Amino acid sequence: MGDMKILPGPRSRTTKRPLWIIILVSMVSVFLICAYIYPPNGTGACYIFSSKGCKVITDWLPPAPARECTDAEIASRIVIREILNMPFVALKTPKIAFMFMTPGSLPFEKLWDKFFHGHEGKFSVYVHASKEKPVHVSRYFAGRETHSNEVIWGKISMVDAERRLLANALHDPDNQHFVLLSDSCVPLHNFDYIYQYLINTNISYVDCFNDPGPHGNGRYSEHMLPEIEMKDFRKGAQWFSMKRQHALIVVADNLYYSKFRDYCKPGLEGHNCIADEHYLPTFFHMTDPGGIANWSITHVDWSERKWHPKSYGAEDVTYELLQNITSIDVSVHVTSDERKEVQRWPCLWNGVHRPCYLFARNHCSEHRTHLCSYDESLEVEKRHILNSKTEQPLFDVSEDRLTGWSLVPLRPVLKKGNKYGWLFSRRSSSAVAAADTIQLVHLNGHVQHFHSPITARQVTGSSPPPAEYFISTAAQLVSLAVSPALNPDAILQPGKVYFLLPFSTLHPDVSPSDLSSIARKLTAAAKSAPRPPCVAVGGGDGWKAPTTAKSRQWKPFLDTIQEKAVNKSQSDLQDKHNNNRVCIWD
Repeated sequence: MGDMKILPGPRSRTTKRPLWIIILVSMVSVFLICAYIYPPNGTGACYIFSSKGCKVITDWLPPAPARECTDAEIASRIVIREILNMPFVALKTPKIAFMFMTPGSLPFEKLWDKFFHGHEGKFSVYVHASKEKPVHVSRYFAGRETHSNEVIWGKISMVDAERRLLANALHDPDNQHFVLLSDSCVPLHNFDYIYQYLINTNISYVDCFNDPGPHGNGRYSEHMLPEIEMKDFRKGAQWFSMKRQHALIVVADNLYYSKFRDYCKPGLEGHNCIADEHYLPTFFHMTDPGGIANWSITHVDWSERKWHPKSYGAEDVTYELLQNITSIDVSVHVTSDERKEVQRWPCLWNGVHRPCYLFARNHCSEHRTHLCSYDESLEVEKRHILNSKTEQPLFDVSEDRLTGWSLVPLRPVLKKGNKYGWLFSRRSSSAVAAADTIQLVHLNGHVQHFHSPITARQVTGSSPPPAEYFISTAAQLVSLAVSPALNPDAILQPGKVYFLLPFSTLHPDVSPSDLSSIARKLTAAAKSAPRPPCVAVGGGDGWKAPTTAKSRQWKPFLDTIQEKAVNKSQSDLQDKHNNNRVCIWD
């Protein structure tokens, strides 16, 4: 026993739980649960995981099985595919079908007669008169009426009329492009320009954009399922220009047409779905999205934000307005949701920037139809902008650029004896003299005249300090497509009317209708202002303003402009005037 060693017994140790492991597991669990419940909306917050972004939980899930197409869908897709894949047939002289939708007689028929004259064999005319048989004054329109039914705004009958016109125009195999026009449409260019613009491209001009707001996707009905889903629902203006293959698939379509016929109508399920604004945009977005330009070649002014576009009267349609419309090269859409997102697309012709619009719609309201009538003394001036050196044709294919001349109506002139209408007339001697003058209209109606080109910066003042005023035109002031202010280095051109306005005019409280009213009144002031005798002077740094007697350095007429924001009432722009002011608001 003495040599034996007694081994020590086991020590009792206190068991310590790995608390750090429990805490770590808990944190990871909470993180995963939160990530599942609140997945990130974008990849911007996922940079800690990957430089290429990360995926949400649903991205790791297996894809949803593809929906089985219905028999009607299969048949429709086969027909559409075969039509779109038809080989192109080159014609010696392809034609454009001009299709007019009108309730009766066409108020601009004489203007169109001038437009078509001399181009026989390159066009055909079709008229859908929904209310009464039209009385024609042009040989190009006589006997060109199609079978017509009643057309009701907002209902499928509008689409029926479009398809009826297309079907009649497709009877002529030479018709290769089809243009839908209203009774209030006028051409902005001459026939050659429009013909080359449309014939020498392989796309259709169908207005199409995604509007998530109440006047877009808010009109969608789930009854259109399964063939039409909300993600494919689109909106756009009804005035189109389409190639022959697209016209064929529209006439051949029954599947998608029937969905809009049955489930897109005013008052259905609390929605005011307008079939002519949604059928074609949705149809082409689903069948051939790459074959359309997503914008219309017909200009319509929606600046007043009403159910119908702005109506142009005789006092509104000026040479400057039409000239500015023809210079727009960006298509603009504004969504109807709270964000009021502005969507812009450059107008590309065969991949090159070109003007968007070939036609303008003047939508005359019923109480002003007399402003859109014409008498036998109607004349149209052709403004030649032909390349003086080479006199090349309208489209120079080798250089891929537009040349040629445009047909632009002049200022409307109310002649004696023309009691009920206004007409486009050739320039008188006074009009020619006015073409050599720059008119600058101040906010209070004061008009200044200049005989030499000047820059906007010379008028508003150099910077620094920043200019407090900007130069604009009537079209720029009311258009969403272009900035309301001219570039400071832009040169003011003789024959045009410009506005000198404070930047407070662009206050957010000023609505588009307020700006439109300002533009109308300032334009009226320019028309009524006497043209004082002036002395032409040179430009450059030593430029001086024309004067009536003694030469003096010109300065902006700023002491007559009220430095306050423009609000809803025009009277707030000028609440009083004194002997030195010319007030035009009364």
